[in-house]
Amino acid sequence: MRHREERLKEQLERAQKERERLREENERLKQQLEQAPRANKRQAPFSRGQRKQNPQRPGRKPGASYGKHSRKGILNRWMR
Repeated sequence: MRHREERLKEQLERAQKERERLREENERLKQQLEQAPRANKRQAPFSRGQRKQNPQRPGRKPGASYGKHSRKGILNRWMR
């Protein structure tokens, strides 16, 4: 009798854990389902998703921050 009660308690615990796992999975799937139509209605299907937190400014850096400036050297006519 006692062995049967213990076995039933174990089965109950397993069933409760399984129910909780299924509930969490159900919630996750509901959220995915809710987000799917929104993603399809977006104007920009080529969107890359999340943006960078601190993106760099576009273009060349001004003044000395740009880096080393150099010019093409003068070619000597006789060195060709």
